[in-house]
Amino acid sequence: MQRYYSNIYWHFTGSPDVDWNIVTMPAEIKGKAKSPEVSKNTLIKIILSQKLLAGVPEKIHGNVKTESFCCVCDIPFKDLISHAEYYGKVAIGFNSTAIQRSFNPVFYYKYNFPIPKKISADKNRKLDKNKAFDKNDSAFKLISYMFGLDESTEYNKFLDSELGLLKPYIKITRFSDKDEETFYREREWRKIGDFNFKPEDVEAILVPKGYFSEVKKTLKDNDYNSNISIVSYEFLEKA
Repeated sequence: MQRYYSNIYWHFTGSPDVDWNIVTMPAEIKGKAKSPEVSKNTLIKIILSQKLLAGVPEKIHGNVKTESFCCVCDIPFKDLISHAEYYGKVAIGFNSTAIQRSFNPVFYYKYNFPIPKKISADKNRKLDKNKAFDKNDSAFKLISYMFGLDESTEYNKFLDSELGLLKPYIKITRFSDKDEETFYREREWRKIGDFNFKPEDVEAILVPKGYFSEVKKTLKDNDYNSNISIVSYEFLEKA
């Protein structure tokens, strides 16, 4: 059977410290992941606390944002190597039962929202020559800038209402056949707020070989299952 998704949901601990409100594609964070040492320390904290902490909300449009959330991805094992380029070499994997009862898949959305006729806009706004637009941007992005929709209180209220219950799970992205240009390839799932888990919810750990003994001891000392698979990042590189 072809596997295009995983029954283990991975949370990488090396996510870069960037302003996610201005990141438009993976290429902008490539090579900026936290070091293996820092990522390992974060993993240890997660193991000890039995909790994934929610991060800051992400901007959808204007002042319309998601809520604070934590996330995992259902990328098959063989493809984790490409995810690691952006989010580091350390990850914790959860079983599907634990994730599916608390998380929902992300709705990947091109920057292309409705504009009702009743919305007034700044039609005198001129295009800033220093503003970066390219062929992959939607027409809405240019219209939004030209008409000042980002700053329009009226439009932001409309969009907040229009998105409704989907708002927390929306991820703005481009769609491209190049991995570095689209977040769609990440297969993200989100939970609003923190995720409190049990030791039996953990299926696997991905970590460089040099940290095996510390991770094993931490798991054992905190009553985690002895059959959790600890996989070396070096093995992933060769697989």
